Amino acid sequence: MDKYKNVERRLRNLEMEKTYLIYLEKDLKLLELEYEINGINYEKIGGDNNISDITGDKAVKLMQKRQELELKIARKKNEIEHIEGVLSKLTETERKIITMWYIEYKPHWKIAQEVGYSVSQVKRIKKDAIEKIMVGLYGDEDRE
Repeated sequence: MDKYKNVERRLRNLEMEKTYLIYLEKDLKLLELEYEINGINYEKIGGDNNISDITGDKAVKLMQKRQELELKIARKKNEIEHIEGVLSKLTETERKIITMWYIEYKPHWKIAQEVGYSVSQVKRIKKDAIEKIMVGLYGDEDRE
């Protein structure tokens, strides 16, 4: 997928990515509750000489799961903040057009009405804004 299409996809999915981040954060809270609730399981501590640490194993697994979830949350936050940071560098008109087209799903004619430009100007401004966003997300080298 070329970078232009990838930028468009990321912009269209931005609000859903924010929703997914909220889900991940709630999932982490649930995991922490599960970690607190699961105390030491004395039932498995036996009278034989077998060494078993079920509680310790479970604690390690929960801790690993928590760390994986925290990393996933950090990456998702970073990705969202990166996109929002790039969008903040656009002009107000560019940002408005990008938001109305990719996030609010408004047609070009409606956007043109709201920003006071012709449809062809809106399309050109949108294309130029996507070019700027590509630089912000991927750098200036080898834009496709």
